[in-house]
Amino acid sequence: MSWDGYITNLTAHGMIDDAAIWGKKPGEESQWAASPGLSNISVEEIRRLAGDTNALFSNGPTIGGMKCRLLQDNSDDPNVLSMNLKSVKDEQGNTRSVCVGVSKTALVIAKGSIESIGGTLVQQVHPIVKHLKDNNF
Repeated sequence: MSWDGYITNLTAHGMIDDAAIWGKKPGEESQWAASPGLSNISVEEIRRLAGDTNALFSNGPTIGGMKCRLLQDNSDDPNVLSMNLKSVKDEQGNTRSVCVGVSKTALVIAKGSIESIGGTLVQQVHPIVKHLKDNNF
């Protein structure tokens, strides 16, 4: 199955600069698809994102080397199915909203444009994550 269409869909509207879909099953973590800006996510980063949320609150994750803070974990809420993160400031002083959608076997990661806010990203990521969950992914 090709997952590239999901990435194209997420990045087509200008609110999301980069996106990735990763399998998160322990021992089988793998990149299913990614845009160039998130093609450098590591297996260890996925393991942290898929692991203990309390650890993420106290020691924020990195995503493709980008340090983030976990703001909210609504991955168990069927109307949200995601975590909202915020990057630390980059060299230009900009931060990015990041949404990590969580299904049974996958993470859908969306890095917003500088103007995007977390709620906007959730609206884009949720339908994909819901589709994955509904199809036992």
